[in-house]
Amino acid sequence: MLNFVLIDNISYKAGRYKANKNSVLILDDEASLRLSLVDFFIDIGWQVEECKSAKEALDILNTRFFDLVIVDIRLPDMDGETFMHHAHALHPSLRFVVHTGSLEYQSSSSPTPDGPNIEAVIHKPVIDMQPFLDIINRISIKP
Repeated sequence: MLNFVLIDNISYKAGRYKANKNSVLILDDEASLRLSLVDFFIDIGWQVEECKSAKEALDILNTRFFDLVIVDIRLPDMDGETFMHHAHALHPSLRFVVHTGSLEYQSSSSPTPDGPNIEAVIHKPVIDMQPFLDIINRISIKP
């Protein structure tokens, strides 16, 4: 028999995902999308920081490490690709998820040890949050 957990009207199979104290930095200039992701990650037990500009995110990364960084590509002060390269220089083990409205976007970062570790590209709008859970499970971020 499968057990389910209900979080904000979203059910997750018990045992597939556990609440934890992992941390995520969410970088998106669109407030409603950013806050939706903030709420989701808080609901599943993550520590969350949010910012609307790449400069603000880099300032935060100068003082903290995060298990995951969710990055919009189109930002007002710096594109997401450039941000990821700067962030990777600060913390080479950072993992990124690109969250973009551009259906044509493909990462220009080659998967090398010297470049940012882009785990996935998720296209906006996201109606079902399961892709984020799948990424967390796939990259084995554990409490």
